[in-house]
Amino acid sequence: MRKFVMTSLYLIVFMSLALAQGTISGTVFSDGDVVEPLSGAHIVAFLTDSNHPVGDAESGDDGGYVLEVPFGEYHVKAVKWGFEPEWYDNAHHRSEAAVVTVTEDYNSEGIDFALAEFQQQGGSISGRIIEEGTDNGIGMAHVRATRIADEPFNRSTMSNWDGHYNLHNLPPGAYVVEAEKWGWSDGIYPETLLVDNNTFENIDIFLSQDGDETGSISGVITDAATGDPVEGAYIIARGEHHFNTRHGISGEDGSYTINGLNTDTYRVVAHKDGYYPGEYADPIPIDGNEVIDIDIALNVFIPTGIMGMVTDGDTGEPIAEARVIAINVNNHHMHRSTITGEDGVYVLEVPPGEYRVEARFWGYTSEVYPENVIVPEDGFVDGIDFVLTTINFGSVSGQVTDTEGNPVVHAYIRARMQDGFFRRHTRTDENGDYTLDEVIPGSYIVHAIKFGFSPGAYPDPVIVEDGQEVTGIDIVLEPFEPPYDGYIGGTVTDSDTGEPIANGRVLAVGRGDMPHHHWAFRRAFTAEDGTYLLENMPEVPFKLFGVHPDYIGEFYDNAHSFWEATPVTPNAEGIDFALTLRTLGVRSISGTISIDGFDDPGECVVYAKVDGQIVSVGISDIDGFYTLNDLEIGTYDISVFSVYGEGDLGYPADLTFDDLQDADITLDPTSIDDNAELLPNTSFLKQNYPNPFNARTMIAFNIIETVDVELAVYNVIGQKVATLTDGVYQAGSYQVTWDGFDLNGQLTASGIYYYKLSIGDYSETRRMTLLK
Repeated sequence: MRKFVMTSLYLIVFMSLALAQGTISGTVFSDGDVVEPLSGAHIVAFLTDSNHPVGDAESGDDGGYVLEVPFGEYHVKAVKWGFEPEWYDNAHHRSEAAVVTVTEDYNSEGIDFALAEFQQQGGSISGRIIEEGTDNGIGMAHVRATRIADEPFNRSTMSNWDGHYNLHNLPPGAYVVEAEKWGWSDGIYPETLLVDNNTFENIDIFLSQDGDETGSISGVITDAATGDPVEGAYIIARGEHHFNTRHGISGEDGSYTINGLNTDTYRVVAHKDGYYPGEYADPIPIDGNEVIDIDIALNVFIPTGIMGMVTDGDTGEPIAEARVIAINVNNHHMHRSTITGEDGVYVLEVPPGEYRVEARFWGYTSEVYPENVIVPEDGFVDGIDFVLTTINFGSVSGQVTDTEGNPVVHAYIRARMQDGFFRRHTRTDENGDYTLDEVIPGSYIVHAIKFGFSPGAYPDPVIVEDGQEVTGIDIVLEPFEPPYDGYIGGTVTDSDTGEPIANGRVLAVGRGDMPHHHWAFRRAFTAEDGTYLLENMPEVPFKLFGVHPDYIGEFYDNAHSFWEATPVTPNAEGIDFALTLRTLGVRSISGTISIDGFDDPGECVVYAKVDGQIVSVGISDIDGFYTLNDLEIGTYDISVFSVYGEGDLGYPADLTFDDLQDADITLDPTSIDDNAELLPNTSFLKQNYPNPFNARTMIAFNIIETVDVELAVYNVIGQKVATLTDGVYQAGSYQVTWDGFDLNGQLTASGIYYYKLSIGDYSETRRMTLLK
């Protein structure tokens, strides 16, 4: 694991937001018998030459919306569940959409939509997926209907245990129907189906086995308490190669047989409503043989969980729709949540175990139940009640100016709570003024971001008391100097056909040359001819990544990881990518990136690999949440890199049966980056984090050459309090921790302290605050 990978990744989302210079606004109406404002509609803007959404907004109670976007030309779309989507102006396809323009002198207003209620489509296709030469249904096959004319559309499903499938609610069009499953040949229905509110039945697709002679597993499923046979149990035989998976159903006598098993070693699991899942104790090797007597006894399921009530601490009234969360203390991946009813009561079903239980509702202080809750194996724990206290919100306001005192318009402002996960953000107005409303009392770091300026922050923590309006939190931003004018260009093509790939994306990450801004991040989209151009780049080495949702992504030059990528220095042309098509699936992986010892991971790059190839990539939000979509059923290796280092999920992400929603990754920020290409080019000392702190704080510094280094802490009268490190360091990026203890091993008092980095003739000092 490496440390301090890319400081500017922390700014990816901020810098994107900071590009916004204008607005698109309008009203969304319902287009029915009664025309009225429509709230909760989602409005999205796309650059006319891109499929990437640039901005989005939601309509309010009056149907109105305001969408902030960079200057440019856009296609704008409005969508809402239960209504037909619409492109501006009254277009049902993007090819017919009117162009909306936003310039420095012009904001587009009156971009209105009238959405018609969704009418159920009558078209459907159904049939079976069948083993070639037999009448045996093939379960868990992926079936997809693709419209081959008009605007692209596809719908997919999985066949059931007997091979049946049903694709319904299909809009009119000409469709091709395909089926696929690991271990079987792909199949396609030989005819094109013209769907127009009609029904196609018996659209059967035949698949044949790939590979060696197959074997079988059979046995009986019984009730563990009575010994009676269990009918209708669902049995899964899953191979060590997770794609080798077959299924069966137990009959009236509890017996089952699973045929068509490829050579592999299998685990056999049985499921049945009203019973706990049961697994055969030993793995079963199959090599064309028939294995019998694989019997499983199932135990009756006894619901277990937690019950209670959530009320208002001031009025005693029940709080409806409060969220209650239970996290297993021995396995944080196992957590469940529910919401309270109108009477404030909740019932949360969880397996037996020990849980940390928390209640949350907007406008109230979250509460953790004072003791861990032990859920027994024979029922529910009742009386786990919560009394929530209303929050007396405060506010933070100020002005953002440049170094000459001019207001900075549309700067992005964010306040981050130092000892919690709460965030607030807004933008400055035409006078550079901003106000952050509904701020929870606490200590905040306030940042300002604006494209063309160095990011800035208010120098001290901002303390917000109950109901307090904190004013005068002014921030000065320094323009970037000198302007960067380097470029990197090339083409992204299909590796098989050589055809250009439009609307692909090229990301570039490189080392900057200014203290505290050592990493630069650029992105560009490919045009219709597959070309891209990255502009305004400093002349430093960059590593490039090419990606498109339909293709396997890769780093330049044909590399499959950030560290293997060949660096490119502007000005450079012919930096080309040849991407290989990937099969899009119906599964997704999501989770949260966290940094051990920190509460703010910043943006992280997450990617999924199969056999060493990157098949999907995403960027987490500022709180570390990420999602990788359109994945095939299968097993993936998930990796991540961020400003704190790189890491991985630690186990294969199995998408055989369902989406993976708890793929959480924790990075260790203490590892040292030893990659020679990533060594810092300026020695400097960073601000400690968190600051103020009450237990421990982390101090980071960079060294550009092998040298004697001392990092020490002093009190306000200049006396040395602690020596954090003293010795010879090689060039690199480092972090040390101070836990508040002095040279005598005594815990120091609350107050202001100074930490000083000494490197030869160079020294730098910063201030920090210890609070107890």
